[in-house]
Amino acid sequence: MIRYALFFLGCLLMGCASSSGLFSAPELAQLSLNDGTYTGEYSLYPFVSRIHLKILSGKMQRIRVELLPYCPLRGPEKDQIMRELAEEILREQSVEVAPITDAENVSYFFMQAIQNAIQQAIKKPPNKS
Repeated sequence: MIRYALFFLGCLLMGCASSSGLFSAPELAQLSLNDGTYTGEYSLYPFVSRIHLKILSGKMQRIRVELLPYCPLRGPEKDQIMRELAEEILREQSVEVAPITDAENVSYFFMQAIQNAIQQAIKKPPNKS
């Protein structure tokens, strides 16, 4: 119980329900992404979100959830709603989408983990030595 209280207190202090700073569709369109599968993680002690993001032809193709923090939604309902959020992110090619009502914090963790995976996939310009 104390863990959940710490989680929600941390979210209030850190602004978990805010999606500012996430890649929008125009921003993603400007990036060159390397193809591959990238693991993205986001944590706020003691909770962690971990996803695997597949990039193909420079576009997000698939999101697989490995781990999500506590969520008020349970079982099939939670799985369905997280699938819908992933589908919206893929359809829009944007991490900046509306969070799930009644599960804003877990949505934020999910989107931040995707953001971190995208940052790994960004092509780095070659060093000019």
